[in-house]
Amino acid sequence: MSSYSNYLGARRCCNANLSRTIVGAQGPQGTQGSIGAFGQQGNTGSQGAQGAQGAGANPYYAEFIQTGNQSFTASTVTDIQLSDTVVQNGITRSGNVINFNKEGVYKIGVSLLIEDSGGSSADFYFSFRDNTGAVPNSGTIFQVPGNNAKTLGYAEIIYTATTSLSTIKLVGYSSASTLALTSYPAPTTTLSASPAVILTIYQINE
Repeated sequence: MSSYSNYLGARRCCNANLSRTIVGAQGPQGTQGSIGAFGQQGNTGSQGAQGAQGAGANPYYAEFIQTGNQSFTASTVTDIQLSDTVVQNGITRSGNVINFNKEGVYKIGVSLLIEDSGGSSADFYFSFRDNTGAVPNSGTIFQVPGNNAKTLGYAEIIYTATTSLSTIKLVGYSSASTLALTSYPAPTTTLSASPAVILTIYQINE
């Protein structure tokens, strides 16, 4: 009898300690927590490099024109003529040569009124030259139709005058002798004359 009682007691003891774990379905996601406090501001960075100096309160500038006509011999490099000084401050002209008189960086623009009196189109080549030779990458080509057609060519460069003795001039080259730079008087009193060449120079940096 005691053995049976011990057996029942052991069963009750072991069954009391046995349990089953049932995993339920995942619950809904909780709400997002609040944003944490901002961190401390970092140290100020070091000062950047100083910018280039500007042209100052009195930059050099000038405008020169050609009020006459200029013809060209085919396949011949020829200096482009300038006849008049419209305005100038510091920059001067000696014939067709421009004297900067001050080192610095300059913006140079030139417009050319080109006319072809021939019966077919021709090409006009243009470039800047300074006292050391041809200014690199300053050349351009204008194609002019024949039969007295006109083309207004324009070119612009940024040029650095390395010394106060730096000079520059304009040169042209025509594929035919029928090309010319031409100027025209004003057709009415309410309009201006049209120079064959307009050259403007403005200092943008020292």
